[in-house]
Amino acid sequence: MAMDNAGNALTYSNGTWSAPDHIDPNEYLLSVSCPTTTFCMVVDGGGNALTYSNGTWSAPDNIDPNGSLNSVSCPTTTFCMAVDGGGNALTYSNGTWSAPDNIDPNGIPSVSCPTTTFCMAVDGGGNALTYSNGTWSAPDHIDSNVEVLFSVSCPTTTFCMAVDKVGGNALTYSNGTWSAPDHIDPNYSLISVSCPTTTFCMAVDGTGYALTYSNGTWSDPNKIAPDNIDPNNVAVPVLSVSCPTTTFCMAVDDAGNALTYSNGT
Repeated sequence: MAMDNAGNALTYSNGTWSAPDHIDPNEYLLSVSCPTTTFCMVVDGGGNALTYSNGTWSAPDNIDPNGSLNSVSCPTTTFCMAVDGGGNALTYSNGTWSAPDNIDPNGIPSVSCPTTTFCMAVDGGGNALTYSNGTWSAPDHIDSNVEVLFSVSCPTTTFCMAVDKVGGNALTYSNGTWSAPDHIDPNYSLISVSCPTTTFCMAVDGTGYALTYSNGTWSDPNKIAPDNIDPNNVAVPVLSVSCPTTTFCMAVDDAGNALTYSNGT
């Protein structure tokens, strides 16, 4: 499932993308999470959540009066966690959203929940926050070089990968401890990371490149997006990547393209 900034959803099924389906007349759609092929949760820039169930989208449900919901993660069809630009977290449990819970003085761009009892969030101040058994930790300052952690992915409760947007760094969480920032991208502007296992991740950046993490080592950046036809803006940012397995990923870019990674290519 992919979203765009005009309120449309697009479904990829058996190798084919659907036409855009206009599901949200109000706001930009900012994040989607699909734990199964029959359930997805989407959040938008106006504080709304939309549920996809068995092929049908709900109407927008305004769950956050604070505004922009930046990220949502659903490990199951009955539990999701969403975070917003005001430092709030909201929990979806058995069909009901909680009120916003202010957990961070900074805005939170990303959250990842491998289970219903564990989540990791990263913020614009270089901090990570851990959700464990219903309680959020205080912000933990893990990125001393750059202050904008933009994406996090946790395939298990003991492993996460985070990337920052300004410094081109990746940081690894392993068994309760964060590594120092590792400068992996000379192009900087890492925007999204997805890790289906503890030994494989894919990251994409704002200049059209992808980087692969395999067994503890990051590859060099690999150009995957076409150049922009505008001569004043050569690079097409790759905005998001999702990898359900180590041999398949789907990325989307700022020019409306979908890019498929399959068996190493």
